[in-house]
Amino acid sequence: MILVDHNRGGIVISEVTERVPEKIKLLVYLTAFLVSSGETLLDTTSKAENPVPFVHNTDSTTSLAPDKIVPLFYNTTAPEWAERAISLTCPEPPNIFSTPLHLIDDRFGRISCPYIECKQHNTVPLAMQRSMQSRLPCKYVITMDADHSPFFSAPSELAANLIELA
Repeated sequence: MILVDHNRGGIVISEVTERVPEKIKLLVYLTAFLVSSGETLLDTTSKAENPVPFVHNTDSTTSLAPDKIVPLFYNTTAPEWAERAISLTCPEPPNIFSTPLHLIDDRFGRISCPYIECKQHNTVPLAMQRSMQSRLPCKYVITMDADHSPFFSAPSELAANLIELA
């Protein structure tokens, strides 16, 4: 099985691979967070120059500041796709930021983890993407001139890259 994940989903595919490495052939991190073992997403995101402006809601969830969504996440995406994406956002539980990952070289570490980085990503700048890649085994890196969401801003190029990796 090949897993492709994006943004905070990088934590999910890392954890899935830790649990069932024998079922995974390849992990593709699509501008996703590569969090080192023992660290949390908050540990990683706190290193960003411009942290994502979350709003803490009264029901113990977090949301994105609505006026920041397009400039941060969809800065090269066509407006109609950006509007569609915004309509799908919803509050999230905050524990994804504070739960540490526990990864073992004999499990997670034995799976190839290519990374697709995006040069126009405003929430995780290229330097931060490369810093994460340097800490975990990313032997193959593809660079795209796209924003946070290349599935909207450069879908044909992204599809070609994923086919090449597969």
